[in-house]
Amino acid sequence: MTQAAALPPLLRVEGLTVRFPRRAARRFGRSEPFAAVDGVSFDVRAAAALGLVGESGSGKTTAARAALRLIEPCAGRVLFDGRDVLAMPPASLRRLRREAQIVFQDSAGSLSPRMRVGDIVAEPLIVHGIARGAEARARAAELLDRCGMPADSASRYPHEFSGGQRQRIGIARAIALRPRLLVCDEPTSALDVSVQSQILNLLKDLQREFALGMLFISHDIAVVRHMCDEVAVMRGGRIVERGPCAEVIGAPREAYTQRLMAAVPGLDPRRPLALGAPA
Repeated sequence: MTQAAALPPLLRVEGLTVRFPRRAARRFGRSEPFAAVDGVSFDVRAAAALGLVGESGSGKTTAARAALRLIEPCAGRVLFDGRDVLAMPPASLRRLRREAQIVFQDSAGSLSPRMRVGDIVAEPLIVHGIARGAEARARAAELLDRCGMPADSASRYPHEFSGGQRQRIGIARAIALRPRLLVCDEPTSALDVSVQSQILNLLKDLQREFALGMLFISHDIAVVRHMCDEVAVMRGGRIVERGPCAEVIGAPREAYTQRLMAAVPGLDPRRPLALGAPA
């Protein structure tokens, strides 16, 4: 057992359920919600990474956002370092934001186009009363430099940067408060392959440097294998398989996980792509 595995979980999610009304039901005045997340349970340990993997629409992002109360769940229990997240009043939830941050998939949409990059990264420091004025600007510049951004980045606007650079800005903002948990919601899915590897290596370095617990959401098995210690496979709002990354990816037990593994392109052009039979 690794040292990380021996520690109590930083984030514990138990029976998390999120339901949304169906569009047709709203149109005709009926309430027939469907469960986007249905009784999901998982743990994220300090200094370790859990991968949530599954096809689009499987509930990965909804589960992660509900665990942070960016979406209000209908049922379940969420404990952060032993504290009940779902029972927190607004003041306590605000303090939680210092300890749990998120890197969004849409780097352009998550950054205000009206704010300079330095102000975007400094904003969490100002909001939480950690630094102001010249000190906040200096710390923002340090964070941008740590995330590999050019020296003049702070005075420019998000639209002046590439997608990979905007994701670096989002990461700099996320680590500004020195969180203990970082949720990464498909942080490289919209990036070129060469840029993906740079962003993944940056996240891996930051995880080691700050001993971050990480919840990493992806549909890319290769990325999860590189980034995560454990993996949970989601399908239709439920977790169908979970365990150490090497075991689940190397020898999946569930038919759905096996089909996900079979759909990963190989390096041998003579080997056909085995997508498997539909469920």
